[in-house]
Amino acid sequence: MKPEKSLALLKQSIFEIVEYAAARHVRVGMEYEPGLLVERAEELAVLIREVGAENFGANLDFGHSHLAGEAPVDVAERLASKIFHIHLEDISGRKHYHLIPGEGDIDFEDISRALAGIGYEGFGTVELYTFPENPEQAARKAFDYLRDVFLNRIVK
Repeated sequence: MKPEKSLALLKQSIFEIVEYAAARHVRVGMEYEPGLLVERAEELAVLIREVGAENFGANLDFGHSHLAGEAPVDVAERLASKIFHIHLEDISGRKHYHLIPGEGDIDFEDISRALAGIGYEGFGTVELYTFPENPEQAARKAFDYLRDVFLNRIVK
């Protein structure tokens, strides 16, 4: 199927989903991912505008933005008030394999500043599904690292 047809079907599905969700006071956040139909923040921003539903926005995965070569501040500013949730994981190079934050190439201080710059106060999820043998240890390392990064921004 051609991308244009796929995008039209996606929009049709989103219209149905957000209408159903709105009747139940639920927001719908979509996540873009390199290699899929919606690959970059700009493409998601366009889709959000075209759908035009108050309850349709972004689930921003900073690992995906890193893979797409996007700067955190650019992504945050582009999606700003439509960021409903964030995903955090680290990435080494351009390989889509989730690492514990602080163990890869992503600059979490940039992410912290970018989120502060748009006034984001929502929730986030640290994605650590690549650590099934010792999830508690991975979660503790991620928490300690991210607490230090985000609290240092607040204290400074």
